[in-house]
Amino acid sequence: MVTLNVGVFDPMVWRLVWGKEQPRFVREVECVVRSRIGRIPNDDDEENLDEWWDWKETDEIHDLAKTLFCQIEEKAIPFLYTFEYHDYIYIFLRSRRAHRVPFDHIQYAIAVYLAGEREWCMTELCKISDI
Repeated sequence: MVTLNVGVFDPMVWRLVWGKEQPRFVREVECVVRSRIGRIPNDDDEENLDEWWDWKETDEIHDLAKTLFCQIEEKAIPFLYTFEYHDYIYIFLRSRRAHRVPFDHIQYAIAVYLAGEREWCMTELCKISDI
């Protein structure tokens, strides 16, 4: 089974959280914004379901590669372009409101800070003890 994960890494958030320069290779789990390709908002897909592709034979690998390339071109690239500025990262994270673990909440608070909402940032950081 194969799926595609899409992520937006923010070096400024990384430096503020970890106090060091970004890694040479960024893993998806280290991104501020993370999504599966099937969950990316899409006008044609009202339910935004998770997508997985199955391939078992070598013959199918070329068809699978074409399918994955189309998914990247049609969904991932436009999605990634929406995060050109910190404000967009902040707006996206705020709309999800799914900060289930303290680390996600810290990244959200820093994105809020970088978007210029310093008081809101402090309010969000204070909520971490309630998670």
